[in-house]
Amino acid sequence: MDTIRKLTIALSVILMLAMTAGGTVRAAENDDNKAAESVGNPDDCPFEISSESGSNYVYEKGKLQIYSGTVSVKMASGKEKTNAWIEICGDSELVLDGVQIQAKKTAAIVIRPGIYAQIVLGSGDENADGSRSDAKINTLIGAPGHAGIEVRMILGGEGAPHVSSNLRISGSGILRAVGGEGGAGIGSSKGQDSCGTIIIEDGNITALGGSKADGIGRGGDNEAYPVSAPRISENTRSLFAAADGEGTAVLLEEAGRKSGTEDGFTGASILRCTFAKASDDSLSGLKDVTITEEG
Repeated sequence: MDTIRKLTIALSVILMLAMTAGGTVRAAENDDNKAAESVGNPDDCPFEISSESGSNYVYEKGKLQIYSGTVSVKMASGKEKTNAWIEICGDSELVLDGVQIQAKKTAAIVIRPGIYAQIVLGSGDENADGSRSDAKINTLIGAPGHAGIEVRMILGGEGAPHVSSNLRISGSGILRAVGGEGGAGIGSSKGQDSCGTIIIEDGNITALGGSKADGIGRGGDNEAYPVSAPRISENTRSLFAAADGEGTAVLLEEAGRKSGTEDGFTGASILRCTFAKASDDSLSGLKDVTITEEG
């Protein structure tokens, strides 16, 4: 009996240590409910990954999948950029610190429909004197036909509800999101139904749409309207959004693809602004807006 009791106590201690040791790296899965577990980053992973206790993620074959918790990502030592991509598969928070992704076959970051994701733009490293170094630029470039950050909506029918990706961007760091041909900088990829819910709370953000796509909004060949237009807080530090003449710098639901352009304006629609007067969960006005023709 003493031997059994000692084994029970030992197993309990091991379980407690495992629960408090930080995030779990999930190995390859056979289904959504069964996974082997290991600790540490795979040798071929181009990212340096850290996480809070209870977080759950897996890196395998060029894809980092995040299932829960808070996961921080930067480039691994000796890696300047990668074509690996990130998929957010469960409600979670992703902290980016100088991540450089140029995807080959998909968006640089994909948020699954029905999932809530918070992307936090890192504010730089803390120095010994308590000051902070300059924030590193996060560059996310989608493959042809795909968004830089894919936030999509699957439209329901015959009483079926819409299923939307939900993205909130915050933090004081720097983000450059670029869509491939037909993909929004931030929003849906080419030919998808619509863009999902996009809220920008803070950050220094550049969003460039690919051919016929929005800077922030819908990809090309997507004529369905979103349930809600992208919402940008007046606290956003800086925003530069751009699209060609067939896209919109920032999609406003009430104006559709023509928002951000002037009557008779035939050149590329480029919007430099700080957004304000966001009320009733929709954009109701703009200030400090400059629209110029691309040279």
